[in-house]
Amino acid sequence: SSTAEQLAADTASSSSNSNSSSKQQQSKAVGSDDFVVIEYVLLRDVNDTDADAMRLLELLSNVYCMINLIVFNPHEGTRFQRSTEEQAKRFRQILMAGGKVCTVRMSKGDDEMAACGQLGNPELSPRPAPLLKPPARLRETLPGAAAAAAAATARDRMQAAGVQ
Repeated sequence: SSTAEQLAADTASSSSNSNSSSKQQQSKAVGSDDFVVIEYVLLRDVNDTDADAMRLLELLSNVYCMINLIVFNPHEGTRFQRSTEEQAKRFRQILMAGGKVCTVRMSKGDDEMAACGQLGNPELSPRPAPLLKPPARLRETLPGAAAAAAAATARDRMQAAGVQ
């Protein structure tokens, strides 16, 4: 038995033992259309680990929902990378072992910059997309994030001063 399977089994048993009201809430909605769809974008080495799947299970333990995993579609200018197919499958298996309905959205059109999150032609934009400062929690995990944040701050200061 893999670590991921054991973690999922432990979470499933602990959530079923500790939260009977959650089961009652979910059983009322079973068979109805009264559920939430969670869209979760998988970013390699940012939020696609086994531990991230366990945290998501814990977060959604009292929510009757279906989880739709979306493997990130990389594009020019992004620092994020697509999760591997193997990791997306592991993530889904953990969620399913924890009792959640879970699908992985198939990507279409990413070879033509027409996939989810890629629509538009960056070359036609009158100005480049803003370089946003990553949240503090991600700064340590992204390669070069600290330098990017410093560059964005410097650019913001220059724009505020009217320097191009």
